[in-house]
Amino acid sequence: MGAVTTLYVPNSKEEVWKAFVELAKREKGDRGVSEMLLAVVEEYVKAHGEGNPSFSLDKFREDPQFAAYPTPWGRPLGYKELEPFSWKEEDEMIKRLEGSLSTLRLDRQKKRDQDIKAKGLRLKS
Repeated sequence: MGAVTTLYVPNSKEEVWKAFVELAKREKGDRGVSEMLLAVVEEYVKAHGEGNPSFSLDKFREDPQFAAYPTPWGRPLGYKELEPFSWKEEDEMIKRLEGSLSTLRLDRQKKRDQDIKAKGLRLKS
Protein backbone atom coordinates (compact mmCIF):
# COMPACT_ATOMS: atom_id res chain seq x y z
CA MET A 1 0.00 0.00 0.00
CA GLY A 2 1.31 3.44 -0.85
CA ALA A 3 1.13 6.81 0.86
CA VAL A 4 -1.38 9.50 -0.04
CA THR A 5 0.23 12.92 -0.43
CA THR A 6 -1.26 16.35 -0.94
CA LEU A 7 0.06 18.65 -3.63
CA TYR A 8 -0.48 22.42 -3.59
CA VAL A 9 -1.33 23.96 -6.96
CA PRO A 10 -1.52 27.77 -6.93
CA ASN A 11 -4.43 29.43 -8.73
CA SER A 12 -2.06 30.74 -11.39
CA LYS A 13 -1.17 27.13 -12.34
CA GLU A 14 -4.62 25.57 -12.01
CA GLU A 15 -5.32 25.54 -15.74
CA VAL A 16 -2.07 23.80 -16.62
CA TRP A 17 -2.57 21.35 -13.73
CA LYS A 18 -6.04 20.39 -15.02
CA ALA A 19 -4.65 19.90 -18.52
CA PHE A 20 -1.87 17.69 -17.10
CA VAL A 21 -4.35 15.55 -15.13
CA GLU A 22 -6.49 15.09 -18.24
CA LEU A 23 -3.50 14.10 -20.37
CA ALA A 24 -2.06 11.79 -17.72
CA LYS A 25 -5.37 9.96 -17.29
CA ARG A 26 -5.80 9.67 -21.05
CA GLU A 27 -2.31 8.22 -21.50
CA LYS A 28 -1.90 6.14 -18.33
CA GLY A 29 -5.38 5.60 -16.88
CA ASP A 30 -6.59 6.40 -13.35
CA ARG A 31 -3.12 6.22 -11.85
CA GLY A 32 -1.53 8.25 -14.63
CA VAL A 33 -0.96 11.39 -12.57
CA SER A 34 0.86 9.44 -9.85
CA GLU A 35 2.90 7.41 -12.33
CA MET A 36 4.00 10.45 -14.31
CA LEU A 37 4.85 12.55 -11.25
CA LEU A 38 6.78 9.68 -9.67
CA ALA A 39 8.73 9.20 -12.91
CA VAL A 40 9.77 12.87 -12.78
CA VAL A 41 10.64 12.58 -9.08
CA GLU A 42 12.72 9.43 -9.67
CA GLU A 43 14.62 11.12 -12.50
CA TYR A 44 15.28 14.18 -10.34
CA VAL A 45 16.52 12.08 -7.41
CA LYS A 46 18.72 10.05 -9.76
CA ALA A 47 20.24 13.22 -11.24
CA HIS A 48 20.66 15.15 -7.97
CA GLY A 49 20.72 12.51 -5.23
CA GLU A 50 24.48 12.53 -4.85
CA GLY A 51 24.47 16.28 -4.31
CA ASN A 52 26.44 18.83 -6.26
CA PRO A 53 28.85 16.95 -8.54
CA SER A 54 31.50 19.64 -8.15
CA PHE A 55 35.02 18.55 -7.37
CA SER A 56 35.82 17.65 -3.80
CA LEU A 57 39.28 18.24 -2.37
CA ASP A 58 39.76 14.47 -2.20
CA LYS A 59 40.12 14.30 -6.00
CA PHE A 60 43.18 16.56 -5.86
CA ARG A 61 44.78 14.40 -3.18
CA GLU A 62 43.92 11.07 -4.84
CA ASP A 63 45.02 12.02 -8.36
CA PRO A 64 47.93 14.43 -8.79
CA GLN A 65 47.05 14.79 -12.51
CA PHE A 66 43.51 15.93 -11.72
CA ALA A 67 42.67 19.44 -12.89
CA ALA A 68 39.36 21.10 -12.07
CA TYR A 69 39.73 23.55 -14.92
CA PRO A 70 41.22 23.26 -18.38
CA THR A 71 44.89 24.08 -18.37
CA PRO A 72 46.68 25.42 -21.45
CA TRP A 73 48.79 22.26 -21.63
CA GLY A 74 46.06 19.75 -20.76
CA ARG A 75 43.09 18.28 -22.51
CA PRO A 76 39.89 20.32 -22.14
CA LEU A 77 37.11 19.21 -19.83
CA GLY A 78 34.69 16.96 -21.67
CA TYR A 79 37.43 15.61 -23.94
CA LYS A 80 36.41 11.98 -23.37
CA GLU A 81 32.81 12.80 -24.25
CA LEU A 82 33.93 14.28 -27.58
CA GLU A 83 36.16 11.35 -28.61
CA PRO A 84 33.37 9.26 -30.22
CA PHE A 85 32.36 12.06 -32.61
CA SER A 86 33.64 12.12 -36.19
CA TRP A 87 35.69 15.03 -37.55
CA LYS A 88 32.64 16.17 -39.52
CA GLU A 89 30.46 16.16 -36.38
CA GLU A 90 33.14 18.03 -34.42
CA ASP A 91 33.42 20.66 -37.16
CA GLU A 92 29.65 21.13 -37.12
CA MET A 93 29.62 21.55 -33.33
CA ILE A 94 32.48 24.06 -33.53
CA LYS A 95 30.68 26.06 -36.23
CA ARG A 96 27.51 26.17 -34.13
CA LEU A 97 29.41 27.23 -31.02
CA GLU A 98 31.31 29.91 -32.91
CA GLY A 99 28.05 31.19 -34.37
CA SER A 100 26.43 31.29 -30.94
CA LEU A 101 29.42 33.11 -29.46
CA SER A 102 29.43 35.64 -32.30
CA THR A 103 25.72 36.31 -31.80
CA LEU A 104 26.21 36.64 -28.05
CA ARG A 105 29.12 39.05 -28.57
CA LEU A 106 27.08 41.22 -30.98
CA ASP A 107 24.08 41.24 -28.63
CA ARG A 108 26.28 42.29 -25.73
CA GLN A 109 27.88 45.06 -27.81
CA LYS A 110 24.45 46.35 -28.85
CA LYS A 111 23.28 46.34 -25.23
CA ARG A 112 26.45 48.17 -24.13
CA ASP A 113 25.99 50.75 -26.89
CA GLN A 114 22.34 51.27 -25.92
CA ASP A 115 23.33 51.71 -22.27
CA ILE A 116 25.97 54.27 -23.22
CA LYS A 117 23.50 56.20 -25.39
CA ALA A 118 20.84 56.07 -22.66
CA LYS A 119 23.31 57.70 -20.27
CA GLY A 120 23.88 60.49 -22.80
CA LEU A 121 27.47 59.47 -23.49
CA ARG A 122 29.10 59.18 -26.90
CA LEU A 123 30.44 56.03 -28.44
CA LYS A 124 34.06 55.94 -29.52
CA SER A 125 34.50 55.53 -33.25
